[in-house]
Amino acid sequence: MPLAGRPIQGLSSVGRAPPLQGGCRRFESCSPYQFQTKMFLQFHHSESMVFPNTQERNSCFMTVLNTLLVVTATLFASTTFAQSSPIRMNLDGEFSAGRVWLDCSFGSCMIDTGGNGHMVAVSPEFARFPVVGHQEIDTVQGPQTCDVLAVQDFSLASKAQPATQLLRCAILPVYNSPMIGLPAFLSQRFEFSFSRMEFSWLDSELPVSSPVVRRGQWFAMNIQLGAISSLPAIFDTGAPLTLVDEAFFRAHRDFFEPETQVYRGRTIARVKAEMLIDGLRFRDLRVMVLDLKGAFGPDAPEVFLGMNHIREMNWRIDLKDFRFFVWRE
Repeated sequence: MPLAGRPIQGLSSVGRAPPLQGGCRRFESCSPYQFQTKMFLQFHHSESMVFPNTQERNSCFMTVLNTLLVVTATLFASTTFAQSSPIRMNLDGEFSAGRVWLDCSFGSCMIDTGGNGHMVAVSPEFARFPVVGHQEIDTVQGPQTCDVLAVQDFSLASKAQPATQLLRCAILPVYNSPMIGLPAFLSQRFEFSFSRMEFSWLDSELPVSSPVVRRGQWFAMNIQLGAISSLPAIFDTGAPLTLVDEAFFRAHRDFFEPETQVYRGRTIARVKAEMLIDGLRFRDLRVMVLDLKGAFGPDAPEVFLGMNHIREMNWRIDLKDFRFFVWRE
């Protein structure tokens, strides 16, 4: 769930992604490695190359060429992504959609990529950190004034991080658990693999990818919703359901089923129009309708992609070059 306020100093780390697994029958179910391997094999087995010389010379040339291709493909696959020890992710929560926790210095931290700061509760555990200021933040639950704590030693996903800041708030949105926001991932490359329930830091650019869209304090991916082919959607692991702005919901009422439900005062709707990202169709139809513009300002996007949709796929995200790749296994 997003929170607004002054950006907090980010974290940095490196790691590596899982190795190639098996083949695939369709592009939409391929991992990046599998797609590269398929392209290599198609070229490797091509019979369209003809050389106007002897059979022996042609055979020798093809042997050398194939050897070079094998070596190149092997080096590319082994150096594009560097693998760290995978981190198990715990999913739990409302709507059977879940939330994500990663190992951190405080035991287990909830990951909220829609939030622009790191939040902790008022507890003896955090009393040792000096207060360096105060900050007012806006959340879906309303405004809060939080202490700003200076933290020298911090780790996320088993990797030590440089000094950062935490917001110590009297009320956390959920679970009263430490929440790590977007600054931990800025200028980093990383992977959420929900099929294997693992997280990894990456250290190389993505060879096959689509652009990440910058929207104010957030990052977004373009989704297709009904007749809208490029609708920026914030990648928000802190939201159990995908959030849709009230004004957008009213303006595009034909995208949604006429019946709605109310849950704790919030409207739950079901998507009727086709909803895709990079050609992959989202299967869960539920969205929560909120006044996002009212909560986060007129520049807030119309859609925050929540965990019910995020967990359907695997994500490699590059916030250095602002690219992403999404696939199913």
